[in-house]
Amino acid sequence: MQYNQTSPVSAETLNLLLLCAGSGVGGMEQTVRRLASELIQQRASVQVILPECEDARQTATLFQGDGIPTECHSSLTHAFGKRRLKGVLPLARKLCASSASVVNFHYGMNFPPLNDILASRSAGKQCVVSLHSGGGADPLPPWERRLKNRIAATFCTAIIAVSEYQAGEMVQHGIPPQKIKVIPNGVTPVLETPDPRKNARERLGLPIDAFIVCVVARLTVPKNVSALISVLAEQSEIPFYLAIAGDGPERAILEAEANIRLPGRHRFFGNLQDITALYEASDIFALPSREESFGLVFAEAAHFGLPCVAFSVGGVPETIHHGLTGLLTPLDDLRSFGIALRCLYFDDSLRKRYGTEARLRAQSIFTTQLMTERYLRVYRGAKPGYHGIHRRNATPKNA
Repeated sequence: MQYNQTSPVSAETLNLLLLCAGSGVGGMEQTVRRLASELIQQRASVQVILPECEDARQTATLFQGDGIPTECHSSLTHAFGKRRLKGVLPLARKLCASSASVVNFHYGMNFPPLNDILASRSAGKQCVVSLHSGGGADPLPPWERRLKNRIAATFCTAIIAVSEYQAGEMVQHGIPPQKIKVIPNGVTPVLETPDPRKNARERLGLPIDAFIVCVVARLTVPKNVSALISVLAEQSEIPFYLAIAGDGPERAILEAEANIRLPGRHRFFGNLQDITALYEASDIFALPSREESFGLVFAEAAHFGLPCVAFSVGGVPETIHHGLTGLLTPLDDLRSFGIALRCLYFDDSLRKRYGTEARLRAQSIFTTQLMTERYLRVYRGAKPGYHGIHRRNATPKNA
């Protein structure tokens, strides 16, 4: 992995408008929150706009608590909402009313919405689009999607991918490679504290002596938490304890399943405010997600010195270095996933070595400061200073 050794780019005099077409507290929202906070610290003028819905209003309150000027507005359509030509004018009017010179759209989907980009350009704004997911609502035939992507790209200064995997997907979907900049999501590093695990467990009410496997995720079908519950339940001779932070439509189903299969060995926290405590309280991080463009939670866990176990899908091999910072297994191979968990449970030295390497790697690659520096280069019309993370696709049949 390599990064250009470039001089810092000043954020002063920049007037930025970040439009986050999502809601809740998922990876995209957390990334926008960290990016906005860092930009403000560097004296840029920043405002965030979210869609008008109840979840987004709660997200806005979270942003405002960090000192980020944030509002919800009906002119911004949620990433999964239908975009129509009649929506261009209201958004253009909203953008015209802003003094920002650069508009940075953030979407949890795999294509740049042409209508929103046209609204930005018609308002006379420089337009940067950040795509945070390889999925999303894409009902058009492939040829039509590729055509719209090419047209949309011509009106953008840059289209930002969060991983090399996602950049490859973008090219396949018709986005010109020269328009794509790869900027990994960043995490704010944490300070090491003496013996945090026992204190963190006491704060959260978790068993002091348990071997805790933690999950931080939106509880949706693609995150595949049900598979993790099954794997842990099958390791009956090992007292794994599952701690889950996050909410979503699958929560009630997952809690019912855990009550049956992991009685007395699980805890669902919902949207946990003290997420730092959960990472500090845990022994390993595991998430058998079936699709990830990047996997921000794996980078977060690494900052806390946690080795990770995951499927080798999407951009995950760019966040977890197999055999160095954690273990990757083939997609849907639950037997190998269980072996990986057992391996980390029984081998203390391996677990500690992976955790140490994970922290060092995360602190050198996946930081908010580095992410912001690369965004600033894009905003200023320069290269983001990123040469890529070499993906490691080779995953052993048995971890």
